[in-house]
Amino acid sequence: MKILFFIYSLGPGGKERRLLELAHYLKANSKYRLFLVLMNDKIHYHIEADLFEKIIIIKRFWQKKDISIFFKFNRICNDIRPDIIHAWGIMETFYAIPSKFINKTMLITSMITDARPQKDGWIFSKLIFKLNVLFADSVLANSYAGLAAYHISSPKARVIHNGIRLGRFSHRYDSAEIKKKWGIDVPFVVVMVAAFNINKCNDLFIDLAQSVSLKRKDINFVALGGGKKLDHIRKRLVNENIENVLLTGPVKEVEQLIGIANIGVLFTPFEGISNAVMEYMALKKPVIVTGHGGTKELVSHGESGYILSNDDLPEIEKKLLYLIDNQHIADDFGKKGLSIIEERFSINKMGSEFIDVYKSLAY
Repeated sequence: MKILFFIYSLGPGGKERRLLELAHYLKANSKYRLFLVLMNDKIHYHIEADLFEKIIIIKRFWQKKDISIFFKFNRICNDIRPDIIHAWGIMETFYAIPSKFINKTMLITSMITDARPQKDGWIFSKLIFKLNVLFADSVLANSYAGLAAYHISSPKARVIHNGIRLGRFSHRYDSAEIKKKWGIDVPFVVVMVAAFNINKCNDLFIDLAQSVSLKRKDINFVALGGGKKLDHIRKRLVNENIENVLLTGPVKEVEQLIGIANIGVLFTPFEGISNAVMEYMALKKPVIVTGHGGTKELVSHGESGYILSNDDLPEIEKKLLYLIDNQHIADDFGKKGLSIIEERFSINKMGSEFIDVYKSLAY
């Protein structure tokens, strides 16, 4: 069976990581032939040479909506003749619809990765989304909250939670060396892995660091990621003289920096299933998360971490300092988090569920 993955880029995002985790699983556990089509040459992750038979980058005339993609993608499908097109985004799914019919292939969309309440918006965007649901043979979300938020009740819809390869975290790093490399000279570290954009509450992370700094000087806050809001956050650190925050920018040493942390946090209003939180839990870190959505499907409140409100900074700070000062509780939370990943969010569970979908459509 030939599976053609179609995604905008392989930048440092959650669905990009999820696609690669799935590709690794399929490569090791099936005889599927995997192909990848991108619309941007940005590749953040290391890709083994034999993971995909082909990686094809479509050159675009315009940055956003580009009707030439319909024709270019169809030419690729004519050449590869995939059994399944697996699109990983709203526009990717839309661009693939004509090729589904011309090439008589099956179309899967994994375009639902958040749990944002749907409000009145641009009619054209809503139309594209409805067309995608109508013409896709399978509509996949990574959380039940996502299906509910997008009001999807079609029998074609299904939830497949993210899965993670625990082997990624088996390497042992020298914490002292990592701290020295990044200039961290305090005993406690709080980490947040998130893009700097409107979908993440980056300012809340800075507010927390600033508030904690008034009480104690033994905790550093490390933010991993890049994005449009990064310059705004940098200016805040300078203008408000906040000295206990490290901004790494986009980095590939994510596992190392999570590894030296005492607590992993993620502040966001409407997350689906966060890969970052999964990585915290896989490394046995207690977590503090905010917002609604799929987080409740991942984090067990009071057992593996705390799920709090974005507008309750005092409570977030209280829980954070409680975990810092009660290491035995933090350790228990971390152990529980790892067990949740092993039981419900393993790469084997995710991969086998995707294979079930592929088989149901191809035969």
